[in-house]
This record gives sequence, structure tokens and C-alpha cells, in this order.
Amino acid sequence: VPGQSALPTTGWVAGEVIVDEYVIPVADDAPPGEYHLEVGMYEPTTGQRLPAYDQTGNPLGDRILLDIDIVVEP
Repeated sequence: VPGQSALPTTGWVAGEVIVDEYVIPVADDAPPGEYHLEVGMYEPTTGQRLPAYDQTGNPLGDRILLDIDIVVEP
């Protein structure tokens, strides 16, 4: 749950922006290169991945690719 479990999505308001920071661990033996970051939302009781939609309501599947890449250097 976002906000260190303090901001469940059931309390979100349309158009509200929630900022939530996470540390993304990268394995010490990860090959060098550029990695794309994708996110998804899950139903907390079942773990089932939820559908994602764009701003106009068009389905995007069950994930969103972020415009942020992670670079692992040698």
C-alpha cells in the first residue's frame, strides 16, 4: 500500500498525485546495461495484478512502462 501503508488507493481522489519512494535493489551480479522500469498495481488480498489505463481510459494491459531507465555500470 502506498505511503508506507498509510495511503490506500481506496482513499485516492481523481486527479490526485501520490508520491511514493521505493529503493529498488539490484543484484551485485546484475549484468551491466540499461534496464527499463515497469510498475503494476495488485489486489492486496489475492495478489492478482490489476489492469492499467491511460488518462483517457484506454486499457494498457497490467503494467505501465516508466520513462525512467536504470543503468547498471560495471
